[in-house]
Amino acid sequence: MGRNTVARKAPPPRPHATQARQGGVALEATLLSRGRLREAHLTLRPPPGAPPAASIQCLLEALRDLDAAVLRHEIFGRLDARPETMAALRDGLGGEPDWPVAWIEGCGGRRTASPIDGMHVLAVRGAPVRTIRLAGRPVGRLVDDGLARHAFFHDLLPEDVSRSAPDQARDVLGRLETALDEAGMGLPCLARTWLFLDNILDWYGAFNSVRTAFFRSRGVFNRLTPASTGVAGRNAAGAALVLGAWAVQPQGKAPLVREVPSPLQGPALDYGSGFSRAVEIDVPGGTRLLISGTASIDAGGRTARTGDIDGQIALTLEVVEAILASRGMGWPHVTRATAYFRDRRDFPRLKVWDAGRGRIPRALVRTATTICRDDLLFEIEVDAARAGG
Repeated sequence: MGRNTVARKAPPPRPHATQARQGGVALEATLLSRGRLREAHLTLRPPPGAPPAASIQCLLEALRDLDAAVLRHEIFGRLDARPETMAALRDGLGGEPDWPVAWIEGCGGRRTASPIDGMHVLAVRGAPVRTIRLAGRPVGRLVDDGLARHAFFHDLLPEDVSRSAPDQARDVLGRLETALDEAGMGLPCLARTWLFLDNILDWYGAFNSVRTAFFRSRGVFNRLTPASTGVAGRNAAGAALVLGAWAVQPQGKAPLVREVPSPLQGPALDYGSGFSRAVEIDVPGGTRLLISGTASIDAGGRTARTGDIDGQIALTLEVVEAILASRGMGWPHVTRATAYFRDRRDFPRLKVWDAGRGRIPRALVRTATTICRDDLLFEIEVDAARAGG
C-alpha cells in the first residue's frame, strides 16, 4: 500500500464525506477509519450522455489517490454500454480486473439516453485482499478487519442459462455455497444478499420458494436471516438472475452480526420472503447497518398507497428513517444508497419529498427497474455507519 491516507486518524461520529467532479462525473467519497483498515465508499454519477470511459477514468484516479483495493463494484446501466465500459477498465488497469464487476440493466434499457446511471464501489487499504475465483473467474473478494473476515461476492451466475428460472436460482445458490467454501465460510455466515431477477414478476413467487427451501436446508435461518434486495435486472449472460452477497465470519465467539427489525413493518418471512429488514455488523471502532431493499409495504405485508408515487416514496423513506433512528443513526450516516424507480420519469419526485431539507443521501444512485410487486413504484436500499458501540 502507498502512503496516502483514506480518513482521519479517529473515526468521526458520522462518516467523513467529500464531493468532487472529474470530467463531469460526480464522485461522492465516504471515508472511514476502521482499526487497521481504511475504507472508501465511492459513488459515481455521470452526467446524461457521458461516455462510459469518463466514469472509469474518474474511478481509477480515485482508487490510485486512495491507494485502495476494490471489494465491491456494481454498475447500473445499459447492457449495450458494458463492452465499452469494461474495455476502458481493462485499458486503465493494464489487464482484467481481479474483482467481480456486477452490471445491472433495469427497465428502459436502450431507450435511456445515459449509458450509465451510476456505480457504487467499496475499496480498502491496510490489509491484504484476496480474490475468490470459480472456474478461474473472479466472483468475490476477502478481507480481514481484525474482528472478522468479510467476503464480498458479486456477478454470481448459473452455469446453464437454458434451464428454467427456478433451476437457475438453485444453481446460483449452490454456486454461492461453493464460493463461500472457497473463502473458508458457510451459508450461515451470510449477512446480506442482492438478487437481480430478469422478468421478476413472472417468477418471484417461485424464486422465494427456492430460496426459502435452500436456506432452510442449510440452517441459515437458525443463525441469522440475511438482509436482501430483490428487484428486476438484466445481465449480460442472459441468465434468469445474478446474485451478490456479503458474508461475515467473526474471529471470536461473540456474534458480530444481528438482525434489526423494522419499527414500522413486520418480518418479511411472515409473507414468504426469506430476508430480514436490516442487519447490523460490529466493526473496529463502530457499527455498520445494512438496510434491505425497502418499499411501500404496511405492517401487515400489504402494498400501501397504490398508484401514488409520492405517497409510496414518503412511506418508504419514513420506514427507512425509523430503522436508522432505531440504531442511533440518520441520513448523514448513510454511506451508500440505491433508489429503484418503476419509471425513471419519477426520479425528480425524491426532491419533492425532501422539500429542501437535505435528507437525500449524497451517495445515491437512481435507476429504473421493476420492483418485486407490480403495484410497487419505488424501493430504496441503504448502508450506513457510525462510530462507537
